[in-house]
Amino acid sequence: MMKASLFPNGLSTLSLFLVLLAGCASADVDDRPGADREGEREAETAPVSAALVSAVDCTLRQETAYVSGRASTIDVIIVGGKKVTRATGHAFLRMQRAADEAGVYLALNSGFRTNAEQQYLYDCYLSGSCNDGNLAARPGYSNHQSGIAVDLTTSAWLAENAGRFGFRRTVPSESWHYEYSGGDPGGPCGGGLTWESPHDGGWYENGIWFKATAPNAAKVVYDAGPYRLGESTDADESFAVRYTFTTLGERTVTATAYDSAGARIGSSNTTFRITR
Repeated sequence: MMKASLFPNGLSTLSLFLVLLAGCASADVDDRPGADREGEREAETAPVSAALVSAVDCTLRQETAYVSGRASTIDVIIVGGKKVTRATGHAFLRMQRAADEAGVYLALNSGFRTNAEQQYLYDCYLSGSCNDGNLAARPGYSNHQSGIAVDLTTSAWLAENAGRFGFRRTVPSESWHYEYSGGDPGGPCGGGLTWESPHDGGWYENGIWFKATAPNAAKVVYDAGPYRLGESTDADESFAVRYTFTTLGERTVTATAYDSAGARIGSSNTTFRITR
């Protein structure tokens, strides 16, 4: 069963330009004792073929994380080929999308590290024979192992805007090192619910098929803010709903899954652009 309702006028079409931008910028930083002064700095400019929006793999993978030498278990997803917690990944994707709209290339160069990966970087630091001998914390004591630290391509835009998205530069000597400790702002990898279409950050012609799946879901409802776009109870068709917007531009749609008793299972956002 599918239902649909009209959606009022929205944003106009947004133009998107790719600017190859490198450099460092100053920012308020945390120089607290024991700050994670380390990194595996990578290229700060976009390769010619670089995607404006990072690919996302929402498959949850369990990893052993460390905070001050104490182990725990966390779940990570993959964004742009790097492991990050779901909250960090979703926050990065929102920031990346804003950077794209400002004409700035933003990529994730390093995220979560396993103990073996951190051991390698630490050995490189001690020997100076690899990774340019960059400073690295000993295994179990890197913030990259806690799931909150990321290394990003640097720019003046990032230094000025990262705080808006919950990212904070914490290492004075590393303009690329940021940490995220906020909640999950929502994104393509919602708890228990997975978007099949449209993909987060994608560009589409009007007449969109919304499709999402969730374990034990009996119904999925699609909303854009306060406006109901439609709902479906057809699990065999990935709860598909087709919708045509009245204007072009960027849209954020929330899919919410419910079980047979009407209890909410989970929800997830996806943001995309209608091009024509």
